[in-house]
Amino acid sequence: MPAVAACLAGPAAAQPCAEAAFDDALAALRAEGWEVATDLTPAQADALAWTRAITYIQGDRGGRSPAEILDLQRKAGAGLLRRVDTETTRSRVLTRGDEAMSLTETVTAPNRIERQCRLATAAPIPGAPPVNTAGWPEAPALADLTYVLEPVE
Repeated sequence: MPAVAACLAGPAAAQPCAEAAFDDALAALRAEGWEVATDLTPAQADALAWTRAITYIQGDRGGRSPAEILDLQRKAGAGLLRRVDTETTRSRVLTRGDEAMSLTETVTAPNRIERQCRLATAAPIPGAPPVNTAGWPEAPALADLTYVLEPVE
C-alpha cells in the first residue's frame, strides 16, 4: 500500500490512524502513548463501550436507553480483545490511561482498504470532528474517524 489516496474524516496528515500501513498506524499510535491492550481496567472497559456506542449515538437507539446500550457494549467489548486477524480484517484495542480506542482495517475491494479509528478520550482530539453526545450523560470526548486507503497512481 504505497500511500493514502482518500480520507473520509479528519486531516490524514495529523492522524496516526491514517498511516498507509496498519503496522505503521500502530507504531504512530504507540509514539503518542497508546498501548495495544491485552486486558482492560473497569475504566478502560467503560471507555471502550463508549467507542462501540458511537453508532447508536449518531443514529437509531433501537428503543434502548443510553444505559442499556452502554451495558450491552461493555459486555461485547471484551470480545474485541480476542479477535483474530484474517486475510481481510485486522483490529486492535488500544488504551492510554483510562482512554480507549478501537482500530479496525478491512479490505473492501482489491487495492482498497477502509480503516476505522474510534476513540473515547478525556479531551477532544485535535483535527477530529467530535461526536455529538447530546442526550448521553457522562459521555467522554468521542471521535469516529474513517479512512479509505488506496494506492496513488
